[in-house]
Amino acid sequence: FDSGARVGPYCTRPSREAGQPRALTASAYTDDLRSWLVQAGLPSEDEWVRATKLRPSYNESPQFVRLFLAAAMHNAISDPARPGHLKRGSIGTCTMLSAEAPWCANEFQIEHVAPQSGKGNGWDESVYREASLIHCIGNLTLLPASVNKAIKNWPWDRKRAVMELLATTSPDEADSRRRELTELGTLSEFPTLDEIVRNAQYHEHLRAICGLSEWDEDAIRNRGENLCRLGYQQLLRWLTPGA
Repeated sequence: FDSGARVGPYCTRPSREAGQPRALTASAYTDDLRSWLVQAGLPSEDEWVRATKLRPSYNESPQFVRLFLAAAMHNAISDPARPGHLKRGSIGTCTMLSAEAPWCANEFQIEHVAPQSGKGNGWDESVYREASLIHCIGNLTLLPASVNKAIKNWPWDRKRAVMELLATTSPDEADSRRRELTELGTLSEFPTLDEIVRNAQYHEHLRAICGLSEWDEDAIRNRGENLCRLGYQQLLRWLTPGA
């Protein structure tokens, strides 16, 4: 958003001259960021979510999208009352904001759930009705790079099966799930199933998305609002002293 407002300028040492840059401190920086939101016309959570949930965020800043998805999923659990949605859980439930988090420590990529060029491959046509839907937060998640490269433009039922495998809680469960899906032919072409099962790394952040049997425009819009709210609430804590 370009409101004409700018953060800073700052310097490493305070200046006594009027109009000169201030010293860079955490409190001064967060004050400016909060002021920027107000000047941009986004002083409340509702207004920020409304302005953000359908923006083509992937095109605008994929680096921010990676961080924002992690913030939205941090300490979040599946909401049993709303399939496909997350709600805030207890501390340590799903640690995404640490240097040791899998998406940060390993090579994770942003996955377009409905692919950018997947029209006509079993995907609901409503997904491609508006160009921004494909690149908005609601159609994006984080996946290991090897998985992201392998599933490409697969239809939702096959992508969902891979995510269910990644969200299993034990090697035995993962191996059982792999055999079941392979026998059904769902994942017969997937080249790294054995590697995934061997690693048996649990990806809690994918569990909620597996609760959606259909992937259409409504799923993207609703999931986008859910993630935007959780991400906003998490990031705002960094801008709120004592939070």
